Amino acid sequence: MKRIVLAFLPFLLAAGPLQAQPCCGAMRGAEAGPRGPRLDRLELTDTQEKQVEELRLAHQKKMVQIRSKIEDARIDLRSLMNADKPDRVAIEKTLGTISDQEHQMKLAWTGHWFNVNALLTPKQQEIWRDGLGKGSGGRSERQACRRCERGRRHGWQGN
Repeated sequence: MKRIVLAFLPFLLAAGPLQAQPCCGAMRGAEAGPRGPRLDRLELTDTQEKQVEELRLAHQKKMVQIRSKIEDARIDLRSLMNADKPDRVAIEKTLGTISDQEHQMKLAWTGHWFNVNALLTPKQQEIWRDGLGKGSGGRSERQACRRCERGRRHGWQGN
């Protein structure tokens, strides 16, 4: 028994510091400007800044609505799955609803990306395309981190 404990001791000691690391490449200090991660690199004019902020707020409102629909459908799905006699047709319909809403989120993000891109000068568009607007397949680093945290709450590991 002692040998087993001693064999796993290095792994146990390494686990603490590894858990303390930021997940999903979380932002660190200098990368985050007052208007968001690295948005300062675009050097927006005051007019552009105001327009981007309006677009961002409208996009956030739309995303909240879509996420709400997804969460409602997930709650319904849990209820359907926990029924004494699960209804396959209803479960598949609810899964379809979730997929449709996730698709709407991707379309909304893509539309937002193009709306912001249309406000930028060619030089700014190059910066936007080369990193600012692409992040994590449409997810910001913060959203990717939330996904990681949600997975950990549910007992999943990794990204």
